[in-house]
Amino acid sequence: MKLIQTIAAGQGFREPEYNPTRLKTLRTLLDAALDQRADLLLLPGGFLTARTERELPSLVAQLTELADVAKLTIAVGVDLPEPTSGKAIRSPQLPYFGFVCGTTSGGPWRQTSSTGENAADVAEGDVPGANRVVSVAGSRVGVLICGELFSWWARQSFAELELELALDLGHYGMGTGVTRACENISRNGECAVAHTHHVAGWNNQSLHFVRADGVRESMPLNDCEWVGDDEFWIAWCSRTI
Repeated sequence: MKLIQTIAAGQGFREPEYNPTRLKTLRTLLDAALDQRADLLLLPGGFLTARTERELPSLVAQLTELADVAKLTIAVGVDLPEPTSGKAIRSPQLPYFGFVCGTTSGGPWRQTSSTGENAADVAEGDVPGANRVVSVAGSRVGVLICGELFSWWARQSFAELELELALDLGHYGMGTGVTRACENISRNGECAVAHTHHVAGWNNQSLHFVRADGVRESMPLNDCEWVGDDEFWIAWCSRTI
């Protein structure tokens, strides 16, 4: 399976009026993915923003159409713009969604937790597990959304799923704990792990990836390809799983 892993500029994050700019840049990226004969494209959580939850199916449909043209699967997140209140941060109220579309489909799934601590509030039946698994090019792929990566319960659940690849649709600048969390998922599940998120700037950023044998292979942005312009860009690299 060939994966296109990305990191995106933070310009327009959770701003619905910026969706057209992001979709335009995505179309350019999909041309490159088609040339690469990629099977799977990984985009960040909140790559697009729905004004209301009722708008979500329309955005899913737009992304599905683009994925179908490129003959691949897209794993991506769509957020609602309203801020997270103290009540909303407890499962299952987070207004953030992830899904896959194109040659394989799954979701949308609502993000269940944002930290390792509030993951304890997630009901057992809502912990990410088999319902988050899709098949891409014959490989089993599991999808986590942003801070679910830090959930001990999600990690234990994914370890039982015999995955080839776990994805994390990060939102924005998730901090230094990301690489260790990716390594934990890889070690427990004996699978590769790929992470993505938005960043404020280009310098000192990397695309974080852990192989199934636990070896981290983060790719500095300076070594990546990119599409877009100085205002909004998507950096990417190709991985073979």
